[in-house]
Amino acid sequence: MAMWTATVLLMLRMCGVIGDRTAETIRQRSEMSEMVAVTCSQFASRDQTDAIAVTLAALVQRDSDVLSAACVADNGEVIAETEGHPKRWLADSDNESGATQIKVPVYQGDGHFADVQVTFRPLVAQGWLGFFGLRSVQVTLLATLGNLLGFLLLLRRCFRHLDPSRAVPERVRTALDTMAEGIVVADMDGRIRMANQPFAEFCDSVVNELIGKDIDDLPWVIKDDAKFTQLLDAMASGGRQSADLLRLSPNDSEERILQPNASRIIEGEQCHGYMISLADVTSLEQKNQQLEYLATRDPMTGCLNRRSFFEQMETHWSGAARHGHSIGCMMVDVDHFKSINDNFGHAVGDEVLVAVSSALLEMARGSDLVCRYGGEEFCVAMPFETIEGAKMAAQRYREAIESLAFDQLSVTASLGVSSNALGADSVETMLDQADQALYHSKRSGRNRVTTFAELPEETELPAGENDNHRQEAPGTAEAISGENQVAPVDAESSLLESVQTLVRDLQAEGQSQVPLQRLQGVLADRPPASNQVDTSVAQSGVH
Repeated sequence: MAMWTATVLLMLRMCGVIGDRTAETIRQRSEMSEMVAVTCSQFASRDQTDAIAVTLAALVQRDSDVLSAACVADNGEVIAETEGHPKRWLADSDNESGATQIKVPVYQGDGHFADVQVTFRPLVAQGWLGFFGLRSVQVTLLATLGNLLGFLLLLRRCFRHLDPSRAVPERVRTALDTMAEGIVVADMDGRIRMANQPFAEFCDSVVNELIGKDIDDLPWVIKDDAKFTQLLDAMASGGRQSADLLRLSPNDSEERILQPNASRIIEGEQCHGYMISLADVTSLEQKNQQLEYLATRDPMTGCLNRRSFFEQMETHWSGAARHGHSIGCMMVDVDHFKSINDNFGHAVGDEVLVAVSSALLEMARGSDLVCRYGGEEFCVAMPFETIEGAKMAAQRYREAIESLAFDQLSVTASLGVSSNALGADSVETMLDQADQALYHSKRSGRNRVTTFAELPEETELPAGENDNHRQEAPGTAEAISGENQVAPVDAESSLLESVQTLVRDLQAEGQSQVPLQRLQGVLADRPPASNQVDTSVAQSGVH
């Protein structure tokens, strides 16, 4: 097609149908030179040689094709000329008039007076550039390249519509279509040569529309915007291989998670393409994600459970120790929570815990870890946060909890804040510091924030008083153990019930001992009348 077009164009050029405008340009230049010569003849008849010089200068200035001009008398005297004309005019050429210079006579009356000499720019450049500058050559090349491009597109279209799967027996195609996995065969350039019906359904398309497409053009969702063919090279480099899960998003409302496998198609020692199988594991992955969420979250509040919290905190703690950045944390305890359960029921208590946890999760940053530490106590870890920033954040958390609205009650919380910058050598130590600050907030009136650095120095009790506490400890420990539950006999009638509830919670958590801070929290919720008894129990250090 291209050769035929080139031949036709050349024949048209030889017949003069297609011209390169060379002759037309020479004619126009000759006519312009004649007009200049006529004007100069009029000025010569009136002996106005200055006007001849002005005319020649205006000619060079107005016409970009004119390089220079001059008016030379018969005796060789130069009447007028523009700059650089002697260098451009080829006086010794065989033909003084041509495409680049034209000579026209000037008359004074009836006699010959002088000649007007005009030099022009070359019509085309020298060498190959001049050849390709010819209009006829440009038209020929353009038509040839256009036909080549059209022919290549035609061939590509034809090959794209060739269906290689037609060479596959019908029984084989039927077997491939009944498979649950998507099967696709691609050549070395990534062009799809065969696909089964499940793969077409993955792509929300039909098999015939997929044949001939570039497999990279499918709506893959791959990390780092990598191409599918790059994964093919990696997967099939050592035979049949698997890769990480891929995502295919055929539309905005659907995304499939696929497990790919690939193998090379080898004939002799040459690779001709790839065979890829894709298993749909979308539902399985969704169930795995749900199981992972349930395994790491508190079922009622949606916060992290303690196991998942400590696993993630160990990673942050190691990173902080390695890179020297800070970690802030705070302990949050709902004030008078036992009274809420006693007066309004456990359903209202659960509602309070859900509302408090929602406030904590809503205000937490993306990198923060919110954990239900136990009962009505929560912990929030804040990586890359200083103690000052953690205290400011704790104030915002406290205000958010205080602003929660309930039908029959108002809720506040006491908070304790610490940081790895305050001397803690482990995650547990930092949390213990925050816990101590929390109970100082409770003893100081509740609904407030205290940092570990703000705690007063502890003072030791007199020795005799410690002995009295130790004497009380066995009876109290017996009650806490739950083995011999003795009915209360004084104004502290509900104290034992509170302690027993704490013991049951700890047993449910798998703990065999009562932490002092947890016991102090129960005692801190006691009314003022029982302060003396609570203090004695708290200071005895019962386990």
